Amino acid sequence: MEFKKLVQNIMKSKNLKTELLKKKSFEEVYEFFRDNGYIGNKEKLKENLFGKTESTYNMSDKELEQISGGASGHKALAACASLMMMFGTTMIIPNNSVAYAETAPSVSVAVTHDSMKNQKSADQKNKVIFTKNDVDRNATCITVPEGVTEIESGAFWYCKNLKEVKLPSTLQSIGSSAFGGCELLEKINIPKGIEKINFLTFGDCYQLKEITLPDTIKEIGPSAFASCIGLSHIELPSSLEKIGERAFANNLELKSINIPDKVQEIPKSAFDCCMHLEKVKLPSSLEKIGECAFWFCTELKEIKLPKTLKEIGVSAFDSCWNLSKISIPNSVKLVDKNAFNNTKYEKSLKYKLQKGLTKFKNIFRKKTNQTIIKD
Repeated sequence: MEFKKLVQNIMKSKNLKTELLKKKSFEEVYEFFRDNGYIGNKEKLKENLFGKTESTYNMSDKELEQISGGASGHKALAACASLMMMFGTTMIIPNNSVAYAETAPSVSVAVTHDSMKNQKSADQKNKVIFTKNDVDRNATCITVPEGVTEIESGAFWYCKNLKEVKLPSTLQSIGSSAFGGCELLEKINIPKGIEKINFLTFGDCYQLKEITLPDTIKEIGPSAFASCIGLSHIELPSSLEKIGERAFANNLELKSINIPDKVQEIPKSAFDCCMHLEKVKLPSSLEKIGECAFWFCTELKEIKLPKTLKEIGVSAFDSCWNLSKISIPNSVKLVDKNAFNNTKYEKSLKYKLQKGLTKFKNIFRKKTNQTIIKD
């Protein structure tokens, strides 16, 4: 079966989408595609999936510790790495592994202050930290008590029965991977006062369908909501200034996104593989759209680029098959290779270039490191 047609079939099936995202190596991905009708060899599948773009993500010991809470095991490492391997990213890791928490029957709990860690910060103000030791890993609903100011990294990592978390109004920060891998998590409130959603905070929360962020959020970190495959709606607050790489990658059900005006860059792979994304409102202050920022957003048909935009990165809109309506403003000085590869717009633009109907020349980088758009 043709690759494009096969992917369309997979995206129509929630079971197949979920199964694909759980593959832990390229070999497993290849077998999955073969089982579902793909007739090409491994090299052809790599080309279909990854194109010509390759990238490397170096994971430090600190990030691994943040993810795992210091424990050991192999399944969580695979859970973190699987999508990166699937979509062309090589993960380089140190010689240790990360935690995978097994869970048992359901129960709802409320935690008290008694067992929680109390520390003093640099300015000598008390802070109360909710740690992984405070989590009942069998629970389906957990209430973090008022007074808690911080949830440590990896606190709820892979609590596979957890469906709901109630956070206190006193909360000031949530650590990296705090709720990563909570596959059944459906409901959580983010209290006002939180300024950053950290690395992988909600990664792989498959059942999370919508979330409201407070107007104190200034930054969404790398992979913060990556592979939330059920997330269909998220409202970004006007306070948001920065979005990290792969922040919303593989959010298969996300249909629209409104990016606030303080954001100046859409970074690498921020929305890649958001296959149902139809509407994108870019900020009026935007200067750069990074590499693979909207790669494989197959339902995206049109997008309005702001007059402040200066750069469109490698494969920024690659494989947005239905993208046909886009106007490049005069402010843009660089369009990198494959920016509009495999789009209807690419075909239209090539025709216009051939007929001399557009002022843009050399827009498709092929051999050189950069392509300058000439005035």
